[in-house]
Amino acid sequence: MNFDAQDFDESSTSVAHEASKQTRTNAKGAPEHGFIVDPSYVLNEVERAFCELVEIDSPSFHEREMADEMRRRLESIGFTVVEDATKGRQDDSIASLSNTRRFGQLSTTRLAYQRLLHTGSDCGNLFATLPGRGALADADPILFITHLDTVLPAHDKHAVVHADGTITSKGDTVLGADDIAALAIMLVAVKDLERRKADHRPVELACMVAEEVGNVGARAFDFSQCKVSMAYTLDYSADPNEYAYQAPTIQIFTAEVLGHSAHAGFYPEKGIHAIKIAARAIDQIECGRVGDDTTVNIGMISGGRGNNVVPGTCVMRGEVRSYDHEKSVRMIEGIRETFERAAEEFGGKVTFQVKEACRAYSIGEDAPVIARFRRACELAGLPEASGKPTFGGSDNNVCVANGIPGIVIANGMREAHSTSEHVLPGDLLKIQRVVENLLTI
Repeated sequence: MNFDAQDFDESSTSVAHEASKQTRTNAKGAPEHGFIVDPSYVLNEVERAFCELVEIDSPSFHEREMADEMRRRLESIGFTVVEDATKGRQDDSIASLSNTRRFGQLSTTRLAYQRLLHTGSDCGNLFATLPGRGALADADPILFITHLDTVLPAHDKHAVVHADGTITSKGDTVLGADDIAALAIMLVAVKDLERRKADHRPVELACMVAEEVGNVGARAFDFSQCKVSMAYTLDYSADPNEYAYQAPTIQIFTAEVLGHSAHAGFYPEKGIHAIKIAARAIDQIECGRVGDDTTVNIGMISGGRGNNVVPGTCVMRGEVRSYDHEKSVRMIEGIRETFERAAEEFGGKVTFQVKEACRAYSIGEDAPVIARFRRACELAGLPEASGKPTFGGSDNNVCVANGIPGIVIANGMREAHSTSEHVLPGDLLKIQRVVENLLTI
């Protein structure tokens, strides 16, 4: 879901993941599992599938068990499922898309898109395909994008279904509706179509790894295998009739100032104060909202080894977000130059690194992908569809960058990325109906 573009500590989640696997037993040593449902409430099929999937731990980079279960369930419906070869240590290796069907320049950029080779996950992305049926068998397929991972705290999760149908966690973990709800919705929506033998378009479903840490799985996914003209990413915290049509470029920068350490009491004049250089640069960088379409933030700073040592290094990390990609590039370059000037003034140096987490896009209101969603909501009896821009990133950024027009639609989650995460009564079923309509219009 609309990740916040902070780098992820793979080692810490690995330790937590291993610990959770060793402690998921109750006081008597028996396996502790099972969701809780208020006796007065009767689960529908999609709610039950969701609660069952919540039981599976799938923090970023540790999606193996979820991938295996999704593959089993998808194949039981009739999908052909392929796991790509992108698992393994993330090493920033890239593969050019120059030989793929969708090769071309990204919108609003001069640089060709490049694909990661390895994600750092213990499994690959899943790509599932299902033939169409009846009068729509030869119609254009539709791509749906979900992700397999959840944010922390995500170990030993259990769903709690309250009397009114609200679904929460027990309160000490996230619920994982981001994005487990989307997985359940897709499974039950297509299963329902197949069970009813309803005419439907061919279905393509991508289940990505490591979305929450910068769309890593999507950046490794080969979109050239998709035969679609539109896509829907189920990863939006909103009402079932709402969608996001615009998202920003997010660029993460790291500036490491290199000064020179010296004893702060005996030889301070021999030192070059790295933190002071950093402070000079930061003071000159405009943070917060820069115009109507851009934000700049320096969110982390560390440096120094002791109060009696002139600090020789200082590291800062921040981000630039903008609906205007070229503006984000200019802002990043300005920040780099500011750090370099400050370092030169004090006799130090600076190294500057930039990672583009996602690329800005905007889908026009007259696009077929939006028109279809509007009609699907109407047929589901929902209020008129409503589009909004979002200032977060998702796998849809990468999809659009690969030439497939797409929007982000709701998956039922509320207050995601917190232990207050929940699903409102009836939302999963409403979105299931929308997905079915998208495939049967």
